[in-house]
Amino acid sequence: MRLQLGAKQSKLVAGTLPPWISPSQPLGIADSRALRRVLTHSLSKVSRHTAIAAETQKAESLAKPFVKYVEHVLLA
Repeated sequence: MRLQLGAKQSKLVAGTLPPWISPSQPLGIADSRALRRVLTHSLSKVSRHTAIAAETQKAESLAKPFVKYVEHVLLA
């Protein structure tokens, strides 16, 4: 969190963070990269492998289905 924020702004920002992210101890570089990797891969397009027909496969984004659960994932 920026040091230039006043007490009121700091409290507002801290209230929007998941409980596992502490404003006084922000995520380190490795943890930030790991979180970015999880979110990026969970929202990227994937193709389903089915035994029916390999030529009809198409990549689909998981973003729409994931939106329902993203709050629970981040707050867990």
